[in-house]
Order: sequence, then structure tokens, then C-alpha cells
Amino acid sequence: MKSKQTQKYCFVLLLSLVLIILTVLISYLSFQSEHQESNKLKVVSSFVPMYTIALNLCQDIPQVQVENLSAPKTGCLHDYEPTPADLKTISTSDVFLINGGGMEKFIDQARKTNPSLMVIDSSKGVYDPISDNAHYWLSVQAYKGQVQEVKNRLKKIFKEKDIPLQKLEENYKSYSNKLEGLMEEEQKVASAMKERGGDAVILQESFAYLARDLGVSVSGICDLDEERQVSAKEVSDMMGLLQEGDMVWADPVYGQNMQKTLCDQTGGVSVTIDPVTMVDQVEPDTYLKVMKRNLSVIGKAGSK
Repeated sequence: MKSKQTQKYCFVLLLSLVLIILTVLISYLSFQSEHQESNKLKVVSSFVPMYTIALNLCQDIPQVQVENLSAPKTGCLHDYEPTPADLKTISTSDVFLINGGGMEKFIDQARKTNPSLMVIDSSKGVYDPISDNAHYWLSVQAYKGQVQEVKNRLKKIFKEKDIPLQKLEENYKSYSNKLEGLMEEEQKVASAMKERGGDAVILQESFAYLARDLGVSVSGICDLDEERQVSAKEVSDMMGLLQEGDMVWADPVYGQNMQKTLCDQTGGVSVTIDPVTMVDQVEPDTYLKVMKRNLSVIGKAGSK
């Protein structure tokens, strides 16, 4: 009887030791993981177009951690107010990648939250911006300039942090080549639009960049969003600008009703364009996929 009790006691003791060892091991591994993460250069981007840049340039660089501040379906950041969680993210970040041009109006608040924050303003790489229009990424050429500006700034930061530059340069070259391929597709569509002729009205000011790159003449702009109430006079004025066969460019969310009205009343051609600001999930090739789809839609409209 005593022998059985001793065996039982030894078993319980052994089991307790095993559990203690496992607990200590799990805690240690968790600590190691958090410690390794804290040693990484934390790069936070403001919204989808900037996130695609960060993902491509920092891909497979183990010393860098990339996050995005706003949710993928936030859209443009004109009136965006950072949440307490956003401010906490910024407070623990090293680099903040922004579009610039006044898009991130909360940038001063971000700097106050984290005085040591290094801000990369990608707009400094944009050549020939449209006045009072910060939607640079809807010009592939301008977006390519933003990518280059971010790469150049990251290169300086990497040098300061002793992070190897080779992978950054490789990533930049790879993404730059893909963007050049996209620009070649854009030129084909531009040629088709030139042969087609005709004007367009655009129901979001961001599309002005894409129209410019494609050589599309914009006869009118009516910038629509979730807070914009369109008057009957505005609709009438837009109708007066359109002729049969002219295009009406609208985004998939805010401009559909007005687009349908204008096309039904004038014989205009409906063209729905994705502004690359609201997606289900952001991946490295998100920008490329969405812009290729936009060019395809416009190209088909150009054949009508």
C-alpha cells in the first residue's frame, strides 16, 4: 500500500515538474519572439497605396516589420481621424510612410505622439503634380516616383540602422520593372483613346491623374464622396457637358447613381474605375492588379 502511494506521489511530482518546465519554455519563447519583434525597424504606412509600396520594398527583409495604420476599406484619408489604437501604433513605430500633399492631415498629431518618428513623405518624388490634387498614385508614373522617393529615404535609414541594402535595391528594381510594364500597357490604352476621341466627365477628382496620363480630355469634374449631396443643377450642368458616346468615370462606391443618370439621359458610356483605396485585403501586387483592371475597363470603353 505504501509502495503504491509512493509511486503515485512520484508520478504527480514528475507531472508537475514537466508542466513547470513547459510553462517556463513557452514563456521564454514568447519573450524571445517579442524581443526580436521590438528590435525590428517598424515601418507603418498610412493607407492602401502607401502600404503596397512598403510591402514591395521591404519584402523578405527580416530586420523590418511593416504595418498599415488604417483599415483596408477606409478609403482616402482627407478627413481621417486616428483612433487611440492608431496613435498607439504610431507611438511604437520608427518610420511613418505617408502620401503627403495634405492627405494625412493628422501628421502633426502623429509627430506629437512620437517625437522621434521618421516621416517619409512620398509626394516629394512626384513630378508635375496637379494643383490641389494629392491623389498622385492614380498616375502610374507619379506612383513610380513615390516608390523611388520611399526607396531613397529607406536606404538612408537602413544605413543608419546597419540594415543590409541589397534586398531593398533588389525589391525596388523588381517593383520598378513591373510598374514600367504597367506604363507600357497604359500607353496602348492611350493610343486607343486617341483614336476614339471624345471627352469624359469624372465623378471623383482623383481620376484626373489617370485621365491626364491617357490623354483623355476632361470636360467636367464633380467630386463625390459619402458626405457630398449633389444638387439638381449640378446634374443638369453635367448633362450639358456630355454628348452621346462621351465617357462618365465613376468609382464603385459613391458615383454609381449619378453615373447611371448621366449615361441614361445623354447616351454616355459608363466607366467604373477603382481608386485603389478600398480593398478587402492588401497584398504586394494589389496596386498592379487594380490598375491593370482599370486600364482594361477604360480600353474597352475606348473601343465603343
